[in-house]
Amino acid sequence: MNALICLALVYLAPLPEIETRTLLTGPRCGPETEVLLTERVATQDDFTLITKIIQPDGGVVYSTMSYDLGGVPVHSRQEGQWNNRWNVLDTSFGSSECVQTIHGESSKAPSGAKEFANPTSLWFWKTHPTVGTTETVKFLAQNTIATYQIRFKYEGDEELTLAGRKLTVHRVRETPLSAAEGVYTVWWYDDQGMGVKRYHKTTEHEYACELTSWR
Repeated sequence: MNALICLALVYLAPLPEIETRTLLTGPRCGPETEVLLTERVATQDDFTLITKIIQPDGGVVYSTMSYDLGGVPVHSRQEGQWNNRWNVLDTSFGSSECVQTIHGESSKAPSGAKEFANPTSLWFWKTHPTVGTTETVKFLAQNTIATYQIRFKYEGDEELTLAGRKLTVHRVRETPLSAAEGVYTVWWYDDQGMGVKRYHKTTEHEYACELTSWR
């Protein structure tokens, strides 16, 4: 009887909500095309953002970022091949300190997780900011013991045709406050809060990618 009760509880438990978007930097299977796969897995207690980047040379970079339902980070991990080596970067966010592991070496930063709360991670699927809303968010760098800030601004809505579907999307500009003048990123998000188009500008280059498929 206890086994049947446990089995019933499993079936009654709400299933995770999963949203997935795939973006390309160029034509499908092009020699310089980069694939950006983003996925959000949301449960009744938390959510995780998962990113997989397939580079033109075949290299792969994985990234995961877990949050509670208030946008406070819990854990992050990034690994992949860059700078001619396999890299593993891991951070656990605690109430009073954060533990970073960079290539196997651990250190602690005296900063609580709430210092890095990211309300913009909830935009358009959990919360609905008004046009012009600005949030400045503090991040803990993964590859070095340092912090940085990004200013997010919800600039407005546009109607775009992406992957054969007409969408009303929400444009958000990201400006790193410590970067050189003119460096910024623009993301376009759908009503589920998932990125469907991206434009990144540096002092020397421009990068763009847009939706090719979703589920």
